[in-house]
Amino acid sequence: MSDNQTPEDEETTHYRDYPIVYQGQRRDDFEWIGVGGGAGFGNPRVYDPDDHAVYRAEVDEDAGHATVDEAERRDLDENETLGDAVAEFGEEHGWTWLSDFAHDHMDTSDHPGTNVIDREFQRRNLAESADADVGFFGSYTYRDDDGRVHTLEREFEVHTDESRRTQTGQPVAVVEEAYLTAEEPNEESRAGDAELESRTRREVPVDVDPDAGVAEIAAFCEEWHEANPEPISRTR
Repeated sequence: MSDNQTPEDEETTHYRDYPIVYQGQRRDDFEWIGVGGGAGFGNPRVYDPDDHAVYRAEVDEDAGHATVDEAERRDLDENETLGDAVAEFGEEHGWTWLSDFAHDHMDTSDHPGTNVIDREFQRRNLAESADADVGFFGSYTYRDDDGRVHTLEREFEVHTDESRRTQTGQPVAVVEEAYLTAEEPNEESRAGDAELESRTRREVPVDVDPDAGVAEIAAFCEEWHEANPEPISRTR
């Protein structure tokens, strides 16, 4: 099973365990970065540590591997870290899955959302008056390099009604996010002691089959939550 992958979604995302092929040769030194938003297999990205370059990869299910697309190569500057490139791509396209390798390289003071103390994701009950069909709650608690604790809380409301779907038939998740900072350094309690720094709303297409059930929708939303530890307000 691959990094950040759950048993429920392993069957539909098995290609993330595929070996990486470059110029006809399997390259065990290449690393999976993750998969950005997009239809079908999404937007897979891999990293070549020797050349300090990021490539798009094409998934070949029949062959059981991912082939590096040399036409879509991004060379990182000498002073640019892989974490910088991952954050930049996430700002532009969003990540639906991010490998542990990529998370490790984002763990710097420039990307405080990856210094995670705790992460939570669960289904939540919706009010009878809600127009959404299913809801989830996700949160992060993380500490920056100065020791101050931050909390990121997300409420997902997923709409499966035909009138709210995308043009390609995908459900839409409305993500309401609150980003809070504890008043006192090292204070990890959320209750009453945190200052609200931002509140943001974002609509996220749920990249599942049109007839997908709640389990598939939940798996996508949890992966999106895992792949986006930064507050939305910092990535727009």
